[in-house]
Amino acid sequence: MTRLLFACLALFAFSCVGAKEHTPPEQLDQWMTYYYLDPRPDDVPIALEAATTKGFFENDGVQAPRSGFFAQVFRANPGKIDEWIKPFIGVPKRHILYSGLWMANSKESKVALERLAKGAGPEEAKQLRSLLSSPPPTC
Repeated sequence: MTRLLFACLALFAFSCVGAKEHTPPEQLDQWMTYYYLDPRPDDVPIALEAATTKGFFENDGVQAPRSGFFAQVFRANPGKIDEWIKPFIGVPKRHILYSGLWMANSKESKVALERLAKGAGPEEAKQLRSLLSSPPPTC
């Protein structure tokens, strides 16, 4: 009986560890900080949703570092950009997403910005097209 209990506990502990390895951290900041150690592009949609939930899209003070982070992720994963932006077409004020795509400066990121502009209201569409017509900063 003791062996069976021990085996069940060991199996439970092992399955919990495995599940944690495939789930992004609860804290978006922590996930972003350590992303470079173990890049998981499949977790980007969850991170973008977390940014929405935490109000980061509405907070001007956190946009620059997060935009830079996502620009790097978009640049490294151009084939996933279209999938990642779909939930945000027609959703206003996604400035972290907009500037991240703009700074990524790839064919795919420009197409994504144009798709977002087509789904945006008139004023935001104008701002997005303005981004598209200006070169992003280079470092």
